[in-house]
Amino acid sequence: YAKYGEAVKHQPDDCDAWYNWGIALSDQARLKSGTEADALFSESYAKYGEAVKHKPDNHEAWNNWGIALLAQAKLKAGTVADELFAESYAKYGEAVRSKPNNHEAWNNWGNALLAQAKSKKVSRRMRLLNDAGTCLENALQIEPTSIKYRYNLARVLVLKGMQYEAISHLHKLTLDKEKLAAIIAEESDFDGIRDTPEFQSFVKSLS
Repeated sequence: YAKYGEAVKHQPDDCDAWYNWGIALSDQARLKSGTEADALFSESYAKYGEAVKHKPDNHEAWNNWGIALLAQAKLKAGTVADELFAESYAKYGEAVRSKPNNHEAWNNWGNALLAQAKSKKVSRRMRLLNDAGTCLENALQIEPTSIKYRYNLARVLVLKGMQYEAISHLHKLTLDKEKLAAIIAEESDFDGIRDTPEFQSFVKSLS
């Protein structure tokens, strides 16, 4: 941090230095807890803020700022968590506004919405899942061969009660069958459909 401080002292508009400083702080924050983590997250947000102040279209800074906010949101509950989730969505929104084909930001935004949806009651949960699905569909449209994006979309579809559509996406995953079976076995999002004939048939097809 001292070295990043020296860098921006000599060149205050060094966007990369501010951005990397933010990444370093948020990485350390994830290793901490409580007030210590909160303080590091706050410092990282300030550095990301400086990065985009000097380069407003820095989609990477916006995206990583969103990632940091999501990480902190997952450590919180109630309105504090909701506010952090909302802030992360705003940052992902800026990332895709700066670079509309930023599939990583679309995926991260979708995952953030999915994470918040799991803590909400039915009506709010479904709205968040719908938004998550839209984000992940955008990511997959930009990067149609992505296993990660397609898998994440399948998770959202299952939670929306769209089992057939979810299984259809799982069938399209170009992943080693044994590896996919192991991942699915550990995925709690599929617990609600494990006993259905359709899902059991899909799992059987992997053996």
